[in-house]
Amino acid sequence: MEYLVFLDARWTLLRNMIAAGVPQAVAMKITGHRTDSMFRRYAIVNEEQKREALARTQQYLAVNTAERKVAVMGNGK
Repeated sequence: MEYLVFLDARWTLLRNMIAAGVPQAVAMKITGHRTDSMFRRYAIVNEEQKREALARTQQYLAVNTAERKVAVMGNGK
């Protein structure tokens, strides 16, 4: 039973770190996940996190669109 409590605490910690914006590499070191695939298995994303990510992206684009420059690659055709 103690093992299940540890795993539940580890899973909760991982989800909280993701929600807080902790970089994956840092979260993996803290939780002890050695591979990306194991990290992703427990890094469940909920609908609220998806909405927040899209809102942040929209906000970023609104602020930074005027600053972006388009470069023509190749011969420009």
